[in-house]
Amino acid sequence: MASSVTIDDFERAQNKGAALDLLKSKTEQAMAGLEDRFGRWLLQGQGAEDTTSITTARTSPVNSSVFIEPIPLICEYETSTAWETVGQIDPDTDTWWKNQVITSAATTYSGQLKEIDHLINLCSKSAGPGPDLFVADLLGYEQVSAALRALQRFVDYEEVGFPWKAIRINGAPLVFDQFVADVATPSTTVGAGTKSTIYAWNSKYSGVSVSSGADFTPGEFVRAPNGTGETSIIQWYGAHWTSRRDKLGVMGAFKNNVTS
Repeated sequence: MASSVTIDDFERAQNKGAALDLLKSKTEQAMAGLEDRFGRWLLQGQGAEDTTSITTARTSPVNSSVFIEPIPLICEYETSTAWETVGQIDPDTDTWWKNQVITSAATTYSGQLKEIDHLINLCSKSAGPGPDLFVADLLGYEQVSAALRALQRFVDYEEVGFPWKAIRINGAPLVFDQFVADVATPSTTVGAGTKSTIYAWNSKYSGVSVSSGADFTPGEFVRAPNGTGETSIIQWYGAHWTSRRDKLGVMGAFKNNVTS
């Protein structure tokens, strides 16, 4: 992925002697936009364009370049025998290459926490550690928080904090991201009273590798022949990988309107 920053001579003249560094400001603005799109495309894939194709890597409508494999593909919500091929391996044939999947059916706080516990155990089977990160959409995160508030017993009678500064599940942080999709539908929109998603992730067996010198790195500002400004290209190149999908898990159809 890439973005450009252009400073024309008129803008440079307008900001001459100003306290604000225009080049730095424009570069930071472009990088913030890239980082935002990175998160959206990583969690929604082509769904960022059409709202439903979340297991397909996002393809640029401008030059047909393809972004890295999205999380809904690496950790796929599939309940039948129509798994997507990942790394040229077909999970329907090589079943060891499937990640863990749970379709939530709980309608109570305790039932939901039990399902999360089961997801942890599925991802902890066989050699190697279990999940070290949980990621949910905002409504799913708030649902887990509500369940913990209702069922958690406080042991400090001097002081209790609300809301939680952080939530940990089995010792690993639970966070939310605005771009987490509803994998069960599928849809990039997660509505109140509908289906949330929770990922159980393991950084030991998955990650994003970045090409040297291309980690949102701004290039030199270059002036085109007879041009009236300078342009820099900010680039990111990398790959999304996993070595053990059985250590990753996803829970779909997690009800985010449970109240007791």
